[in-house]
Amino acid sequence: MPASEMFVMMALFSTVFGLAYLIISTRHKERMAMIERGIDLSAPKKQSSPFLKKLAFLIAGVGAGIFFGGVFAAVTPFEDAACYFSMIMVGGGGSLLAHYHLQEKKNEDSPFDLDL
Repeated sequence: MPASEMFVMMALFSTVFGLAYLIISTRHKERMAMIERGIDLSAPKKQSSPFLKKLAFLIAGVGAGIFFGGVFAAVTPFEDAACYFSMIMVGGGGSLLAHYHLQEKKNEDSPFDLDL
């Protein structure tokens, strides 16, 4: 392996290790400061992010699009690239629409009226 490739690999691993160390040490310092101030560490946990739910829906839709693109390419005489691309877009868009409708239904069930 040439020296330049080894340098890149060492830099990559050093960066990953450095970032992991920084995150862990910062979290430890924050927790120790909270203990010194008497703050309860079992404070309310964060709810899952709507962004992560949307991303999960999108990834699932793209996966379904890839699958159906393969099926569509095998069954029809169209080009493979067109079948895959169109089904990925349809699957991703459909999953985002499903997420939007589920989010709207959740907001309608909310007891709070947030119309400003």
